[in-house]
Amino acid sequence: ATETVKVVYRTAKPFNQELSQTSFEVLDWSRSVGSEADDSTDHTTSVALAKTEPMMAWRSVDTGMRLSKVFNLVDKKIPWSSGLLELDAGQVKDSQATNKNFLVFYVVSGEIQVQVYNSQFTVGTGSSFYIPPKNHYSLENVGSGTGRLHYTQVKDFYSD
Repeated sequence: ATETVKVVYRTAKPFNQELSQTSFEVLDWSRSVGSEADDSTDHTTSVALAKTEPMMAWRSVDTGMRLSKVFNLVDKKIPWSSGLLELDAGQVKDSQATNKNFLVFYVVSGEIQVQVYNSQFTVGTGSSFYIPPKNHYSLENVGSGTGRLHYTQVKDFYSD
């Protein structure tokens, strides 16, 4: 028997407070990436772990498109970044190559048409999708309001 599950999405009010700090001490995982971990000594580092809505730095990328890179760890052995992308209704994020990178998107709000290589599909609020390395992709907001997506990009993942 198939069970039907009803999912209800609610628009949450943003947490409109700034944090007194964004960077916190954590164990430094980058020291052991690609080598034998040295568990005899704990090495720590300070990294940004949290940001609230008012702390997001938005920039206009193109007409009707805004980007906020929330986290960007390019100095580590596994470079990655994550953030938010907004597209106004009817706007397109032009085709872009992923090269050696891959991206994972989560649709926070809106209805987005995705083109990956020769494949095309439409996703909406609560959906996720993946863009593999060595592919071209584009995004179009086909909904009536602003589309907001959260993305995570892992850089230089694929080697030739």
